[in-house]
Amino acid sequence: MRTILRCAYIALLAALCAAAPPPLDRSVRVPLDYAHPASGSAALTYELGAPFDRRKPTVIVVADGQQFFVRKGAVADLQQQLFGPDVNVVGIVTRGTTPAFISAALDSTGAPDWSHAWRIFNSDQWIADIETVRHALVGDGKVMLYGRSGGGLPRSPISRGPWESCFTRFHPVAGQSGDRP
Repeated sequence: MRTILRCAYIALLAALCAAAPPPLDRSVRVPLDYAHPASGSAALTYELGAPFDRRKPTVIVVADGQQFFVRKGAVADLQQQLFGPDVNVVGIVTRGTTPAFISAALDSTGAPDWSHAWRIFNSDQWIADIETVRHALVGDGKVMLYGRSGGGLPRSPISRGPWESCFTRFHPVAGQSGDRP
């Protein structure tokens, strides 16, 4: 009887493991400073809204350093609320919320080293992170970008990348509309 129960338990465990969906969070190693890659690197986490399907178009949700709507556990909700099931939705958990990047911007006493902080957190680094994630997901393929507020404003440097399109949503400023392709 024990043997039968043990076999049933093993079969159930194997079925549960086989049925487990792939993890929605992934990481890629990136330089702390793309201009000086020898200065160190850290794991940059990105999260999928649903299991990745190479046949679907891909949207990378861009957040700036003041936004926290792209964080661990939030991308599945963004997928459902904003995009639906017909696209891959990817959110990059930003450098500004990742302990390895934060600690690299501190001096030996734990105080901010503003020179290091600038090199680690400037917009060129964030744009290079987007490119690194894009390449990890689709190789030389194109993606779409979606940004809100400050995540939608860096159109000039970001829109020159290998992106299929950029859609931004931000609070209007004098003379500007709220949504723009």
